[in-house]
Amino acid sequence: MQRADHSEYSRYEARINRAQDFIVARLAEKWGLSDIAAASGFSAFHFHRVFLAATGETLHAYTTRLRLERALFLMLRRADKSLSSIALECGFQSSSNFSRCFRAAFAASPSQLGRGARLQHWLDERRKAAAPERLAPKAQADDLDTDKPTVRIAHWSKSTLVYARAVGGYLRPEKLITAYQRLQAWADSQHLDRSRARLIGMSMDDPAIVPLQKCRYDFCYEVQAHTVAPVRLSTQRLPAGDWAISRCVGDLAQVDRTWTALFSHWLPRSGFQPAARPAIEVFHRRPEEIGWDQFDLDCCLPVEPFAP
Repeated sequence: MQRADHSEYSRYEARINRAQDFIVARLAEKWGLSDIAAASGFSAFHFHRVFLAATGETLHAYTTRLRLERALFLMLRRADKSLSSIALECGFQSSSNFSRCFRAAFAASPSQLGRGARLQHWLDERRKAAAPERLAPKAQADDLDTDKPTVRIAHWSKSTLVYARAVGGYLRPEKLITAYQRLQAWADSQHLDRSRARLIGMSMDDPAIVPLQKCRYDFCYEVQAHTVAPVRLSTQRLPAGDWAISRCVGDLAQVDRTWTALFSHWLPRSGFQPAARPAIEVFHRRPEEIGWDQFDLDCCLPVEPFAP
């Protein structure tokens, strides 16, 4: 059998990215195999096998996992929401369907894991067990009062992003480097001014919730709305909205501390709640300037006014 060339594989990879983005954007909606196949550009007849081969998960397993991860996020951050409302918001047909899927995935019911600090403890233990040697030390609650983040709120208009995606980069940093180099090579070919073009890192998954080997991280450049992504890259839309922004300069542990302080110290006192958009990091200095073990970036949390 003849092996597909590099460009053909890249087009294939871009279509899988489109399928994943379609699912993420519509977790709470009802859609069928034909809808997602059409969005990705694959034939519906073969789509399920194609998706399984590319991701290692069936379409149902992938969608259920993302819905459960979204539910964990809401259970942790949105004390105002009931479990039944979380179930519906995440796309489960009923509370009982949500409970069955939750127990199958985590060997406990939602009520057994609890909410708030109790759930956070379970997530921390699960996170450490996954790969303790590769994770930055988490900021302790006692440290937060002496590490209060300086936060500003900004409203950004909707934008179009060209991105390169890395999956599992928290465990294998070389994947992050490869994705960044792929994006930067394209940017240089387009003569983008590095001093003006905004480089964005987008955490598509929360590593405290999602298994590290499945976490997606996108390196992105903002582009004109009509831009067509080249081979091996993809495009996505970043909706308009408000952002809580905190500058971070330091190593990976400091980045983790900044995010922890945003969620644990600033957010509960802010009058805001997390909006349903990915968190992003906007780089002030790039890896080729300061290396891959130091960072100078804005941690940007999507927010909306707290719903009483």
